[in-house]
Amino acid sequence: MDPSALYGAEWTEVNNLLSSLWLVVGLVLFFVTNLIVGLVFIPSLVSSYHVPSKAHNARPVFYFLALASFAAAIALFVRVVDIADLIEDLYANYWI
Repeated sequence: MDPSALYGAEWTEVNNLLSSLWLVVGLVLFFVTNLIVGLVFIPSLVSSYHVPSKAHNARPVFYFLALASFAAAIALFVRVVDIADLIEDLYANYWI
């Protein structure tokens, strides 16, 4: 199968697809980082007395950031699936 040349509009859609995929990866990493800090690091550091016990008050902030980034990652992934129709337009056989 010989793919045809891509023009400006197709390259723009490919750029949107790849940018969105990288943003999903970044949001998932941000989600995991906030979840680990809220669930593991803060309780461990408080129990070992490396940080004051008031640090437990910061845990809900990390939980909120984790939840917000996870929701944004899901929403962006839905957009990526919608943009992925581009592959079907460029190649006749989807499973290349």
